[in-house]
Amino acid sequence: MKKYISVFEVCSRVMFYKLLAIVVLMTVSQWAAGILSLKRTLAETASQSVSYEQYTLLGTGELEKWISLIFIVAAAIFVLLAMMNGSRSMQLNTLKRLRISEGAVTFLWGVYYVLGLLILYLVQGLNITLLLRYYEANQPYLVPNEQILTVELYTGNFFHFFMPLADTYIYTDAAILMVSLGLYTAYSSWLLRRGKKPAMVFAVFSTAYVVIKTSTNIGFGTLMLLVLIGVGAVLNVMYKLWRGDEDEA
Repeated sequence: MKKYISVFEVCSRVMFYKLLAIVVLMTVSQWAAGILSLKRTLAETASQSVSYEQYTLLGTGELEKWISLIFIVAAAIFVLLAMMNGSRSMQLNTLKRLRISEGAVTFLWGVYYVLGLLILYLVQGLNITLLLRYYEANQPYLVPNEQILTVELYTGNFFHFFMPLADTYIYTDAAILMVSLGLYTAYSSWLLRRGKKPAMVFAVFSTAYVVIKTSTNIGFGTLMLLVLIGVGAVLNVMYKLWRGDEDEA
């Protein structure tokens, strides 16, 4: 058991502070973009010199555009850094001393990357909630409405993916996508060390992007189809790790 924990420690030494930096920079960037976007929106409204009763939040469309872009960039950076992990001679020597198969190492590092993606997912959900609360508190003509945040979370594709509310099946979609992307990222690192091209990780990332950007529009059936694709991707990686196949996934 200790050698498996040591495998996690080897990965963590390289990736933990990188993940922490990504989370901090993502959060700071999203808040900066959100605050500046709201100020610009309110300034444009004030310039019209019109007071009116407001039943929806102003500026959330612009907010969603910016924070979704920032999240996608943050997730892509994490995946790319993770793919490059394991190339250091010090890491390779440590893993050799542990006498554990490279397939097992790849799987365990994939689990670590899944946890990293989960942290990004949870932090993003928290950022969305707090930013919408901030927007609600700074709307000049807003009529108090307990359902206003619920409406925003259901009408915004990006918001809804991270805060699905009653649509709990989206949590299943998110979990499958994170597992698929995490394992494929680890497998891609394995392929890169052998001079092969890990094209499939980009296909999985693109699928995740489509689901995130269209979660309220494409419906339950299509989302379940994408989930099945994700399950197939996971099973493909597991099979190749079990067989020790070095062909590209």
